[in-house]
Amino acid sequence: MQNNINRAGWLVAGVLALFVAAALTGVVSGGPLDPPAAPSSTGTLPQVEPRSPIPPVGWNGTFPIVISQPGSYFLTGNLTGIGFSHGIQIGVSNVTLDLSGFTMTGGSTAGGIGIYSAATYDNITIRNGTVTGWASGIGLAQINRAVVDDIRAYGNGGDGINVGSSSIIRDCVAQNNSNEGIEAGPFAIVTGCAVSMIGAPSPSGTGIQVGEGSLVERNTVKGTQNGISTGDASTIQNNVVRSIGVTGIKVTSDSTVIGNLSTLSTTSAIWITGAGNRIEGNTATDSLVGINNGISAANLIVRNVASGNGSEYLGTVGTVVTSPVGAEAWANFDY
Repeated sequence: MQNNINRAGWLVAGVLALFVAAALTGVVSGGPLDPPAAPSSTGTLPQVEPRSPIPPVGWNGTFPIVISQPGSYFLTGNLTGIGFSHGIQIGVSNVTLDLSGFTMTGGSTAGGIGIYSAATYDNITIRNGTVTGWASGIGLAQINRAVVDDIRAYGNGGDGINVGSSSIIRDCVAQNNSNEGIEAGPFAIVTGCAVSMIGAPSPSGTGIQVGEGSLVERNTVKGTQNGISTGDASTIQNNVVRSIGVTGIKVTSDSTVIGNLSTLSTTSAIWITGAGNRIEGNTATDSLVGINNGISAANLIVRNVASGNGSEYLGTVGTVVTSPVGAEAWANFDY
């Protein structure tokens, strides 16, 4: 009997030993409990930051700083120009320049452009920063398919922002520039921008001026010599134009002008100089002329509101009524 008990005890002990061995094997096969070390931060600059710095490493302080290779660049701090020198020169296509929220300050408003190009290139993006105190802030009139995004251009001696054809300017501020606030070539888009002159209007500047086939929408323009001016076959919609030295909105031919507010212009709140336009749903107030179709060209002028002008409508327009009571759906209002 005693031998049987001893054999049973040894059997139980053996089974327990197997369980313990299996558990230990599972712990070992699960790998180490300590977490892995942090990745090394000793990589080279291209590994950590794939963009190139401006000014470049080893810069000797001379201007302009020339970008001669395609790629992505970023400003590393505020940059102040010298005398009449340009700031950053774009010398190649396919460049993105991020100002990183910093300010580029010019050496003189009489000479030197903040960001410019001396030749025709394509696909340039400038974003996120300020250019001030230059002869012009961004002078890229020869650059096609440019994108200028979230830029503040103010206090420049010429244009605030100037780009070439098929370009986009969005969410920018152009203030107190002595010539055009924002200018773009044909087939451009200008959207979500604020353009203004504080004090007297600039002697020759237009708030927003674009070429044919362009879209100008959701902008505000205040205090410039002229407000918004476009080439043929353009759309001007949902803008606010106020306190303009000459003309609020000027449209040529085959364009649409819809849903804008233009007020306090010295001459015309909306001036139509050609034919084939659709002028609809605008508000024109407190100017010498509200909506000026003085050449009586064939334009569709409907559903507008004019009030407080020397002449509410000039030239041939659609039906004009003074009360909405009984008015037809397409009537213009004079009150």
